[in-house]
Amino acid sequence: MFGACPCYSATNIEFRFTPPVLPLCIKGFASFTSPRLHMTFSQLTCRSVRPTAISQSSYANTRFSNTDTDTSAPRFETRVLLGSSSKWRANIMEKALPENFRLCDWFLAPNIDEKAVGLRSNGASAGQLVRAVARAKVEALLPRLRETSQSEKETPHLLVTADQVIVFEDAIREKPAGPEQALEFLLSYGFTGSPAECVTCVAVCCVESGICIDGVDVAKQYFHPVPQHVAESVVAKGQVLQCAGSFAVEEPLLQPFLGEREGEFESVQGMPIELTRTLLLEAARSL
Repeated sequence: MFGACPCYSATNIEFRFTPPVLPLCIKGFASFTSPRLHMTFSQLTCRSVRPTAISQSSYANTRFSNTDTDTSAPRFETRVLLGSSSKWRANIMEKALPENFRLCDWFLAPNIDEKAVGLRSNGASAGQLVRAVARAKVEALLPRLRETSQSEKETPHLLVTADQVIVFEDAIREKPAGPEQALEFLLSYGFTGSPAECVTCVAVCCVESGICIDGVDVAKQYFHPVPQHVAESVVAKGQVLQCAGSFAVEEPLLQPFLGEREGEFESVQGMPIELTRTLLLEAARSL
């Protein structure tokens, strides 16, 4: 925790200041904590279309009140662009949209090298890692989004990005390096009783102002042992090669081997509905 600050507390919710994970220019940084939810709120200095222009960070003494946390729907239509080419995330986004929000009928894929994002060599936690990648996607997309919106498409009000990793037996698993590692991952689940912890960050950025907020959600998926021939068939289909931890709960061949789940089904898929909706409503207040 970064020093002491005035805080507002309610049921299982506490606002407090914490240091930023990324060396971004941040004006005021606060967090929500609950048993399985963590959200951070910051303002990036995106005054130009080059978010890489970064200045020193500062922290504002911010007080929160009941009215500050109002998340009522905006009175005008808020257009949302998904910064992902994932059809699964697009489908979930449709379900997560609050009243008066509309998902744009086009998308932008970040196309960043996620492995090149820092923090891995510094022993970062899974939450820090997904937050770093989700923020990196925002930085990569903002310049392209502004150029594209001005020339071809309707301008969205909010940009949404997300990233997920799986934590299994204290090891962070990202997308597999290839079919062999995907098979190795799949065959490891279900034997020790340990769940696959699905750690997902969702970031929502106001396109015009550069105000960006994000949150991390954790869901746990338990497994029964996956037979070798089933795992091989799943890997051969190819979808899990693009999934953190090498599994997709919507895969029919894996359905018989899914155990108990703690948290949202959509969070396991990589787009927690409750968190996404909360962030969208909060971000819309800055429009």
